[in-house]
Amino acid sequence: MATKSKKTPDTPVTDTVCDAVKLLVTRMESNPDEFTLTKNSKWGDMMNMVRVRHIEHDSSRLCVLSDDEVKLLWDKFCEAGKISLHTEFMRRILAAGDSPNGSEGN
Repeated sequence: MATKSKKTPDTPVTDTVCDAVKLLVTRMESNPDEFTLTKNSKWGDMMNMVRVRHIEHDSSRLCVLSDDEVKLLWDKFCEAGKISLHTEFMRRILAAGDSPNGSEGN
């Protein structure tokens, strides 16, 4: 019987994930529009630290979190971004009119 030595790309929320990460993941799932990297975003500063830790491999950022926890947060952040992007695309597609700015005529 073979055993997996590596986690799957979508790291599940397990008992080894700290409670703060679990709460933030739950918040991302219920309020994806709150999660952007803009400075006026509710979670922008936190997610920027996650980005730096995950993308730039800067272990001085969020050093209390494991690599798996950071990956989980980044993956959920990307998923939330896709949901927000899809919502915005649909809003624009369904808006009245076909002009480039989304309105009919002048």
